[in-house]
Amino acid sequence: MAGAVLVETGLYTNPSEPNRVKRERVRRWLTAIVTQGALPPAERALAGQALGLLGDPRAEIMTVAQMPFCYVPGGPFYMGSEDGNDNEKPLHLNERLGYAYWLAQYPVTNSQFAEFVAAGGYAHESYWPEAIAAGLWRGGKVKFWQDGDYRDVAFDYGRPFNLANHPVVGVTWYESLAFARWLT
Repeated sequence: MAGAVLVETGLYTNPSEPNRVKRERVRRWLTAIVTQGALPPAERALAGQALGLLGDPRAEIMTVAQMPFCYVPGGPFYMGSEDGNDNEKPLHLNERLGYAYWLAQYPVTNSQFAEFVAAGGYAHESYWPEAIAAGLWRGGKVKFWQDGDYRDVAFDYGRPFNLANHPVVGVTWYESLAFARWLT
C-alpha cells in the first residue's frame, strides 16, 4: 500500500531528501515482499508493479549479466497430470529429451529484453533465420502478428505490461528465438 501511495501522489518522482528516504525504505520493503512471497499472488503482483515504478533494485531481474539459470539434465522425465485434468495428457514417462539445457530461473523482463534491443539485436540477420524463412523479417524489423506492422521493439501494451521489471510481453516467437540466440 505504501508503494501505491508513493506512486499515486507522485512522491516517487520528487527528488527532495525526505522523499528519497521514504522511497528507498518502501523499495526495500517491496523487494522483500516480492522475493519472499509474503503476500498472495495478486497482491504480490501489485507490489511488483509499485517496485517497477519506484525502480526495482534486483540485478537478477533487471540485467542480463545477472540472470540466474537452472541446469536441466537430459534424459527421461515424467509429464502430464495425475488427476485426469482435461487440458493435459495422463501422467507418463517422456524419454525424448536427449540433451541437457539451461533455463532462466525467472521470465525475461522488459529491462533484459531492452538490452537485446539496445545491442542491435533486431539488425543481426543471423538471429532471425526462421523469421526470414517465413517472410516476417526484413531490414532489421520483424512483422508483428497483431497489427501487421514491422517493428524493432516489443509491442507496447501499456502499464503494467511495459514496466521494466515486468516479464516481457508483446514479442513474437521469432523475437524470443532471436533473444535466446543473442543471449547465448
